[in-house]
Amino acid sequence: MAQAIASTIFISVVPVFLVFWMGKTFMGGKDQKDKINHVMISFAIGGLLGDVFFHTLPHISEAHNHNSN
Repeated sequence: MAQAIASTIFISVVPVFLVFWMGKTFMGGKDQKDKINHVMISFAIGGLLGDVFFHTLPHISEAHNHNSN
Protein backbone atom coordinates (compact mmCIF):
# COMPACT_ATOMS: atom_id res chain seq x y z
CA MET A 1 0.00 0.00 0.00
CA ALA A 2 2.82 2.40 0.86
CA GLN A 3 4.56 1.72 -2.44
CA ALA A 4 1.37 2.50 -4.35
CA ILE A 5 0.95 5.81 -2.54
CA ALA A 6 4.62 6.71 -3.01
CA SER A 7 4.42 5.87 -6.72
CA THR A 8 1.28 7.95 -7.17
CA ILE A 9 2.83 10.92 -5.41
CA PHE A 10 6.00 10.59 -7.50
CA ILE A 11 4.07 10.39 -10.76
CA SER A 12 1.96 13.39 -9.75
CA VAL A 13 4.68 15.67 -8.39
CA VAL A 14 7.56 15.15 -10.81
CA PRO A 15 5.77 16.62 -13.87
CA VAL A 16 5.00 19.79 -11.91
CA PHE A 17 8.70 20.34 -11.26
CA LEU A 18 9.57 19.47 -14.86
CA VAL A 19 7.09 22.01 -16.22
CA PHE A 20 8.42 24.66 -13.82
CA TRP A 21 12.01 23.85 -14.82
CA MET A 22 11.16 23.92 -18.53
CA GLY A 23 9.49 27.30 -18.11
CA LYS A 24 12.59 28.74 -16.46
CA THR A 25 15.05 27.12 -18.84
CA PHE A 26 13.48 27.38 -22.29
CA MET A 27 11.40 30.51 -22.10
CA GLY A 28 14.17 33.02 -22.67
CA GLY A 29 13.23 35.49 -25.38
CA LYS A 30 10.01 35.96 -27.35
CA ASP A 31 11.33 34.17 -30.46
CA GLN A 32 12.59 31.20 -28.47
CA LYS A 33 9.32 31.06 -26.51
CA ASP A 34 7.27 30.90 -29.72
CA LYS A 35 9.46 28.15 -31.20
CA ILE A 36 9.30 26.03 -28.04
CA ASN A 37 5.53 26.52 -27.79
CA HIS A 38 5.04 25.32 -31.36
CA VAL A 39 7.14 22.22 -30.74
CA MET A 40 5.33 21.43 -27.46
CA ILE A 41 1.92 21.90 -29.10
CA SER A 42 2.97 19.60 -31.95
CA PHE A 43 3.97 16.88 -29.48
CA ALA A 44 0.69 17.30 -27.60
CA ILE A 45 -1.39 17.02 -30.77
CA GLY A 46 0.62 14.00 -31.92
CA GLY A 47 0.10 12.31 -28.56
CA LEU A 48 -3.64 12.92 -28.64
CA LEU A 49 -3.98 11.66 -32.21
CA GLY A 50 -1.92 8.57 -31.41
CA ASP A 51 -4.11 7.90 -28.37
CA VAL A 52 -7.27 8.17 -30.45
CA PHE A 53 -5.83 5.88 -33.13
CA PHE A 54 -4.79 3.17 -30.68
CA HIS A 55 -8.14 3.33 -28.87
CA THR A 56 -10.06 2.86 -32.12
CA LEU A 57 -8.04 -0.15 -33.29
CA PRO A 58 -9.96 -2.70 -31.16
CA HIS A 59 -13.26 -1.32 -32.43
CA ILE A 60 -12.11 -1.57 -36.04
CA SER A 61 -10.99 -5.17 -35.65
CA GLU A 62 -14.21 -6.01 -33.77
CA ALA A 63 -16.33 -4.56 -36.58
CA HIS A 64 -14.26 -6.44 -39.16
CA ASN A 65 -14.64 -9.77 -37.32
CA HIS A 66 -18.37 -9.21 -36.77
CA ASN A 67 -19.05 -8.46 -40.45
CA SER A 68 -17.09 -11.46 -41.74
CA ASN A 69 -19.26 -14.00 -39.87
